[in-house]
Amino acid sequence: MWLRFNSCIVSFRGTPQGVNLSFVNGGLTGGAETLHQVEAKYPALLFKHAVLTSRAIFQRMKNYTIYAVSITIRIVLGFMLLALIWRFDFPPFMVLIIAILNDGTIMTISKDRVKPSPQPDSWKLAEIFVTGVILGGYLAMMTVIFFWAAYKTNFFPVRKLITIVIGS
Repeated sequence: MWLRFNSCIVSFRGTPQGVNLSFVNGGLTGGAETLHQVEAKYPALLFKHAVLTSRAIFQRMKNYTIYAVSITIRIVLGFMLLALIWRFDFPPFMVLIIAILNDGTIMTISKDRVKPSPQPDSWKLAEIFVTGVILGGYLAMMTVIFFWAAYKTNFFPVRKLITIVIGS
């Protein structure tokens, strides 16, 4: 397709590598000015940038889904084990604090440095759930081990780091 802007004639066509712009007439300054005019008139030329941005957004959504699955497994499994093994009673205020802290940690995903995949991506739910369950199981196990270390050993009371009061 040929376009005429001021004294420049611009040819552009889509290729597998992107959009090919050719400036037939005009100098470098005119070419740069014409490029801005073409971008303003034909935003489809920015298609490659839009695709990469959407792929980065998809990676963030995938990371969020893995985080949501893993944190759910951690809370349900870890707190269930604490309640069953040590008869730990969770006060409502503690559950509220945990929910607020989890919301704070999820905000970091919105500013991470994801790399968009070079190929189109799809929801691989089995991979996402397996990754989330493995991470959640690890986090639940570490929660139980940390609680055990705080409850059964004298590591924390000797250093006056925390005090645990359980049961009557």
